[in-house]
This record gives sequence, structure tokens and C-alpha cells, in this order.
Amino acid sequence: MSGAIQHWCWCGRLCTSWCSRCERQWYCSAEHLEADWPRHKAECGALAQPSNSTQVTVQAMMFPVDQERPRMVPITLRGQEHSNGTMEWVPRLQGIVGHESEVSSMVITKGVGGETLRFPLHVFFRTHFLTDGSRTNASVHTLTHGQANYQWKGPVIALKFTGTRQSAYTNISMSDLPPLVYFMTYLNSRP
Repeated sequence: MSGAIQHWCWCGRLCTSWCSRCERQWYCSAEHLEADWPRHKAECGALAQPSNSTQVTVQAMMFPVDQERPRMVPITLRGQEHSNGTMEWVPRLQGIVGHESEVSSMVITKGVGGETLRFPLHVFFRTHFLTDGSRTNASVHTLTHGQANYQWKGPVIALKFTGTRQSAYTNISMSDLPPLVYFMTYLNSRP
């Protein structure tokens, strides 16, 4: 097995090129890049937002309870500047997952083949989803073919870090789906 990182297009084919503007969205052909440009144009522009802002919006992937497929949703990040000048970005998920005290998260740093992800993923879910009466997540159940080690319940949100330092977020895309499905299928430590 090759150690190279492989990217997959939204159509399911192996990618050979990327958006030359942001270098974060991958495509299998120039035709698919052109077809996706109306959607990606807004996302690509969001990458140029100034980082000194105290509030930004990024695209997240939501795994809805009542739908079989994940979808992209805008998530507002609140910037909290620390005394040393660093900025901590906190996603505002109350309207989707629940109050901050009820939300847990895990960071995915490895991909399907065990390779280190260049842009780690951050998954948010209800802390007590196994016991709080949340409904089974139809999206996760469908994507994992019912084979997940845990019966994921309640809404699940995934965000994408800008790099391995995990200090800020960028827009996630459907090409980030394979490591998320792998994580939700084979997670072997209790969330």
C-alpha cells in the first residue's frame, strides 16, 4: 500500500487536481471543478476572511438524525483571544447539538489507511448520547451500514482544522467523509 495521501472527488473517483486558489478542494477532472465552482466559490472566498476577527463562519459537515446523508452547514466560530496573543476558536453548536456542557468531542488525526491527516477533523456529539434518549442517527447508521461499534445517537457535527497544530478551523468538504465514516464505524474507545 502506498504511503501517499489520496483524495477522493465528490463523485467517488480519485482526485488528480485541486482548486488553485485555496488548494484545499480536490477534483477528479477540470469538468468537476467547473461544475462545483458555484458552490465552492463562496467557500473559497471564506478562506480569505481575516483571522483577527472575533467571529467567523466555516462550513461543517452535519450528520442529521433524520436523514440518510450528511450535509454541509455553516457554523459560527467565536474567537477568544488569550493573554499571550493566541486565538482560540470555539464553535457555536448549541442550536444543533446542545448546550456546551452537554457536548463532547474527539479529534481524528489518522485516515482510513492509518496515514496522518494533514488537516485533522474535530467531531462533536452529545456527551451522553447513549443514555440521554437521543434518537439513532440515521445518517451515521446508513454510512456505516449499521456496523458501527456504537449506536450513534443525536446529531453529529464535524469540523476541519487548518493544520496539524489544531489551532483554527477551515471549511470541510465531502472529500473528508471517508476518515469520518471510518472513525464512526471502528471507534473502539467509548466516546
